[in-house]
Amino acid sequence: MYSHSRRLLLTAGALAAVVALPVGARAQMLDPIRVTDAVQKAEKLDAEALAVEQGDWSQLKKAARLREEAAQLRAADDPAGTVSLYWAARDRYYSGDTKAARVLMEQTADRALAMGDVLNAVTAYTEAAYISADLKDGDRMRTLATKARLLASSPLLTAEQRFQLRNRLAKSDAPVGVVAMVAKP
Repeated sequence: MYSHSRRLLLTAGALAAVVALPVGARAQMLDPIRVTDAVQKAEKLDAEALAVEQGDWSQLKKAARLREEAAQLRAADDPAGTVSLYWAARDRYYSGDTKAARVLMEQTADRALAMGDVLNAVTAYTEAAYISADLKDGDRMRTLATKARLLASSPLLTAEQRFQLRNRLAKSDAPVGVVAMVAKP
């Protein structure tokens, strides 16, 4: 009887291990990445915008609208949304809608910064400062250039990145460079 109980206990233990093993393994697995309909639609819109940008610059407003829609479809933490906004801003700028371009470029910078993407945030703030200079909005230009200058000192950037970003801000032929380097009295 002793060996029968022992055999029964071992069999039950082995059965429990076999049944429980897949459950434990499943708990350790990562959930599969699911491409949502929104992401697929955003990618399609970005592709359409790219085709317009590469083909017919007279349709840049359409490309900008497509990029804006793509950015809205993406999650706030999706870096592709920042890229969509950046290109929407550039398309607006080159289509002559400078005010909308500045708004979109600032949104790009804010979105990049919210995700911790310092490099793209500095780039977008710098672009927005240059657009503000085109609009002759000195106060906004100064604010944006200062944000870019402060972020360009981030320890999250490499020395080479800091150097390139500061050079972009300090271009001697642009008023933004002067404003970025000199604080308002």
